[in-house]
Amino acid sequence: MQRHRPRVTLLMMCWSFAYKLCTYFEIEVVENDNCTEFERFANQVAHFLAFIEVKITKPPIYEVATVPNALKIVIDKSVKNVRPFVVGAVLRGVHFDADAYASFIDLQDKLHQNIGRKRTLVSMGTHDLDTIKGPFKYCARPPRDIVFKPLNQSRAMNATEQMELYADSHLREYLPIIRDKPLYPVILDADGVVCSMPPIINSDHSKITLNTRNIFIEMTGTDLNKLEIALDTLVTMFGQYCARPFCIEPVQIGTDYLEVKILLIGVFATGLALLSFLFNAFFSLVFALNARLRRSSLYYFGVLALLDLALAINYLALMSVPVYMDQYRLLWLYQLFLAYLRPMLSLSYFAMFASVLMILLATSERLLQTFSGRRVVKARRLMQRHRPRVTLLMMCWSFAYKLCTYFEIEVVENDNCTEFERFEVRSAVEGDEWHVYRFWWMFVFRNVIDHIVPFFLLIILNFFIIRALNREHFRATQSFATAAASASAVPLRDSDRRRHSTATAARDSLRQKGSGGGRLQRHALTLAEDNAQKKNLRAATRTLIAVVSMYLMSKVLQVAVTFFETFSTDEMIIAANYGPFRPLYSYVNDTISILTLLSSTLRFPVYCACNKPILTASKATLRRLFGPEWPPMLTATNNCTKTSFCSSSRSQSPPGKRRVHKFVPAAANGRRCNARAQSPRSRSVNSPAAARIAIRGIDEAELVAMMLNTTN
Repeated sequence: MQRHRPRVTLLMMCWSFAYKLCTYFEIEVVENDNCTEFERFANQVAHFLAFIEVKITKPPIYEVATVPNALKIVIDKSVKNVRPFVVGAVLRGVHFDADAYASFIDLQDKLHQNIGRKRTLVSMGTHDLDTIKGPFKYCARPPRDIVFKPLNQSRAMNATEQMELYADSHLREYLPIIRDKPLYPVILDADGVVCSMPPIINSDHSKITLNTRNIFIEMTGTDLNKLEIALDTLVTMFGQYCARPFCIEPVQIGTDYLEVKILLIGVFATGLALLSFLFNAFFSLVFALNARLRRSSLYYFGVLALLDLALAINYLALMSVPVYMDQYRLLWLYQLFLAYLRPMLSLSYFAMFASVLMILLATSERLLQTFSGRRVVKARRLMQRHRPRVTLLMMCWSFAYKLCTYFEIEVVENDNCTEFERFEVRSAVEGDEWHVYRFWWMFVFRNVIDHIVPFFLLIILNFFIIRALNREHFRATQSFATAAASASAVPLRDSDRRRHSTATAARDSLRQKGSGGGRLQRHALTLAEDNAQKKNLRAATRTLIAVVSMYLMSKVLQVAVTFFETFSTDEMIIAANYGPFRPLYSYVNDTISILTLLSSTLRFPVYCACNKPILTASKATLRRLFGPEWPPMLTATNNCTKTSFCSSSRSQSPPGKRRVHKFVPAAANGRRCNARAQSPRSRSVNSPAAARIAIRGIDEAELVAMMLNTTN
């Protein structure tokens, strides 16, 4: 060994080198194209040294804190065309020394320059959370409406003044990002205090210092992927300074007014849509099973029920689904929503416009019955004979008119984004080249054709129909009184005219005289048949007036908003959409859709209340579906199978007293009913016309028949 010390030493060196050569491959330096910070490299080296010296079995684990009431940033749709994305996080219990604080500020500047591409893609703001209060709102406002005290300045100023102030400072290179836009992005706290105006400057109110313990980090930009990378970089670098090292508190990103809309749309309107679906589905079934309804003037109401059924489905798909999707962050539901969005939205527009046309057709046909003339009669008969063809023509026109709405929106995929931000729904007609189309076709023409013209046209048509109905009722009353008085051959007394109406005096005269019963009875039945037809027409007219009135009431807000948007100044529009009236304007638009849904829901109850043929057909459909015992009802026929509307025989009525009609069970009264049906004197009263009268209800002509039965 003494002779060969150099050789032995060289051998040991070679063995040591070979033994430790593996350590060269145990670590690596990874290049991050988006980051060049020295802090990241130094932190990784520090963690590695700790791993070597302290013999830590694993590197530090970053933890996302679970907070029951996490902070939330609500995104307003006004930022869509400015800086559409925002992310955030909170560092709790931070303790910075001077070096760490300087490094924290320096890292933000480096992220702005490289990954943020000089704040065009990413800009960030850090705030002392103890000086502001959540939830926060990310919105866009006119420059003169944004007033706050900028960082390290002595007074508050609006955004326009700040643009002039920083024109010659180090921030001048960032000013063109938003300077020419009509709205500037801004972060507000729960009290409306401005936290920052990205990507220019933060507020002096919430600036961080060495004494700051809780830091709120917000980042806005145009590339969500870059935002997430920058946020992860910042919080992982300085998460070690938190009270719980490497524990990061997330910030939720939410939809505007979600808490209120989950109740307004998700609960109330969704329940209303389900009720509308049930009502209109049932009436569509009634309409399909009853041929008499399809051949009558109620045909348009059946078609309207089918359209209302489509509207209920569309409301659930287009309004209710997004609310629950945002509330519970259901990604699969969001993907399904994007798949059917365009066709369902076009179908919704088509159904709403076709519903208006059906109401106009029903109103026009009824209005033609109030006028006389050869051409009017010809037009009315033409509409009555060709209702299906006219309806099909209007449907085709509605489809062609609303087909363009399918191409006015598009779903764009963002390759740099994931989950909910990967796809974006945007207008396909943006840009200056589409200005004429957007203003003249989408705004002016559609508002006039869809809302304003039908609204005022139905008001006018409804006025003429109501006036004609009042005149017809007056003429019918006068005609009935004259016919009844002449047939009875008993003059009406002046005292009767003074005490009662004309119809009441005629009925009193009939009670006083029973002679000439056969002739008077035949006249009354002829009058009853004619009156039954008129009664059906009046019922259909009342139904139509009720439907039109509900439509007009549901469209009052829509027409008012349309006039406001047409004749208001730009400042008023901006204040309504993005200013202090933004919540009210949002709720008004939601109320418009709910009123339309409410109108379609109430139509079937109105049909049953105002139109007895529809009510009778509905009951028959229920019996057909659930059996003859349901619903329990009282029949008024001569067969007396269940419960019969029968009167006691004349031999049981005391002389000189009016007979009282009462309900008698068929089992106890079957003989009397059959005997009455076979009686010669009762056959004229129980004729088919009289049977129809008994089913439809009691009016003046039916009172005549009943009084003849009692007096003779």
